[in-house]
Amino acid sequence: MGRFKIKVRLRGLEMDIDGTRDDVPIITSNLGRQFAGLLEPAAHIVEGAVALEAEERPAAAAVEETPRSRLSRRVKRAAPARPSTNGAAEIIWKHDPAKWGSPRQGWSAADKAVWLLYVSGQEIQVKEMSSSTMASAFNQMFREAGLIRAGNLPRDLGRLKAQAPALVGEDATKTPPTWFLTIEGTRKAEELVKQARGQSQPAS
Repeated sequence: MGRFKIKVRLRGLEMDIDGTRDDVPIITSNLGRQFAGLLEPAAHIVEGAVALEAEERPAAAAVEETPRSRLSRRVKRAAPARPSTNGAAEIIWKHDPAKWGSPRQGWSAADKAVWLLYVSGQEIQVKEMSSSTMASAFNQMFREAGLIRAGNLPRDLGRLKAQAPALVGEDATKTPPTWFLTIEGTRKAEELVKQARGQSQPAS
């Protein structure tokens, strides 16, 4: 154990204290702090290494925490945004077969889409859909009539759009593009409703 020696010399120390008896505890406490302050530099000399370590630890901890906090914020910003739902779950209604009939298996995918656009427009005022939404809604609600392949629907509807008069129109300003019935397409849909209800037969 290392030895040390400290010599403290107080030269010209004078104190003038004025107060009442009630002030004695406070004055004594303050005097104790003053003398402790005089001896504190000596304590730093002896315990210098320990005091230095204690003072440096908080700074080191702060340096270590800062990168972690920045990293956590970066991770939150980099997390992918959750996609908005625009699928079949929003295009569902309580179907009334007596009113609209049921789509037939022998219909083409384009006929099924035209019938779906018409019925959804009448029932829930949804008169435009993307091809993927149409396929999802039809496959969920009218599975027994045969599935529509979303990948083929733009091609099939494109043919209806290209014929004269066109049965459907396309709003390419939306992402994804949406399809809607023209006046001629509405007439075609009404005919398909009659077929679905068994009131007429498909044209040969």
